[in-house]
Amino acid sequence: MVSKTKRSVTAVTFCTLCAVYLVNVTITISSIKSAPEPRQLQPLPPKKLKPDEHNRELRKDVIRSPYYPVQLPTYTAELAAQAVRPAPFTCGVKDESAIDPLTQQRPMFSFVHIYKTAGSTMREFFSTYAFICRKGWMCLKCIDLKASSIKSEGNWKNCQVEHAVDRNGKIERIGVKRKLYKHVNNPVLRDKFDLFGGHTRIGAGDNVLNKVGDIHPVRHVVFLRDPMDRYISGVLYQNQKKKKGWVSADFANLIKERVLGSRNAGDYWDRSLSYLLTPSQAEEVQSIKSSFIKTNTTEQYAEFKAMTVINNLMQYNVILGMTERMPQSMEILKHVLMANASKEQEALLDKKATSQSLNVSKKGGVTTSSVLEELKKDAEFMIEFGEFVKYEKMINDFAMNMHLMQHEQVVYQSKLTL
Repeated sequence: MVSKTKRSVTAVTFCTLCAVYLVNVTITISSIKSAPEPRQLQPLPPKKLKPDEHNRELRKDVIRSPYYPVQLPTYTAELAAQAVRPAPFTCGVKDESAIDPLTQQRPMFSFVHIYKTAGSTMREFFSTYAFICRKGWMCLKCIDLKASSIKSEGNWKNCQVEHAVDRNGKIERIGVKRKLYKHVNNPVLRDKFDLFGGHTRIGAGDNVLNKVGDIHPVRHVVFLRDPMDRYISGVLYQNQKKKKGWVSADFANLIKERVLGSRNAGDYWDRSLSYLLTPSQAEEVQSIKSSFIKTNTTEQYAEFKAMTVINNLMQYNVILGMTERMPQSMEILKHVLMANASKEQEALLDKKATSQSLNVSKKGGVTTSSVLEELKKDAEFMIEFGEFVKYEKMINDFAMNMHLMQHEQVVYQSKLTL
């Protein structure tokens, strides 16, 4: 009798988990259909808008990517135009009452700093932008940010203020004891800041401003990078002080050992999920992990998480930058943030912020590219490496397509203003 009851419970659990997986995939597809109607978007692209030939070829490669194991949603020119709409900021005015006509809220931006994706460059950019344009910028380091914290009006737990620039140009730098802003919470962001971000999750600011319909009032900026490069760069960064005297071949062997060990365990790399799942999603996904894997494969679990991330990129209509295309990425950001800036203010921002080098790990003469070249000598390993980062690659390719379409819209909208 007992064993029969256990079998019944097991059967019910299995059916429930399968239903949850199917429901989430259904939600992913149906939520994409709820994207804003084109009439809400300004300006609209003409029907015959042609991408430049370079972008056309890049997008062709992305669409044909062999890493796509599932049907992905379609990102449209209308959504790209919406994503890069200029913010109604006036550079130099600290207490303006600008309203975004799409969200009916004041503009606010969140920078999601994914590990090893030009984060130092972008932090410097936002800090300099805030100082020049008299906007508030708060840089955060949030470890294990809880959904309950961001839903309350209290301080965000497990979240540290690294540095801040307020609207008066007062700066609190990294390593200095906080005097002005010791903690982060929804009220302080709502009242004092226009931009925030750092190592935190997408959707962290969902409760800072009021949400209107399906439009998220806090606009997100995300930079991504080829996952193989990002993985190698991370290994170099973590070991640069420990492995003195090592050459590229030594680091290549270390990476092979780690990747093959993970593949033998059936694991897939999913580092970006630390940032591109919302706090609520991260808690939910972690809570079902053990039970999900009991009745599904680890690959199905990795696919499920990657699809959730891609859906987030769509639903938040994230402004996408790619470290391999920094000039175009910065062009998008300046189009969005500097629409009402003078030529002098733009030149000052270019001089102070965009001269920073990319956040590419080095150790003496050892670089990400030199280690990758060593790894490419082993064709069998590269197949395993590709499998290991397959779902990060799927996310990255989708993001690249968004980025290319957004840049096309920036070029087009800029021509309209000439």
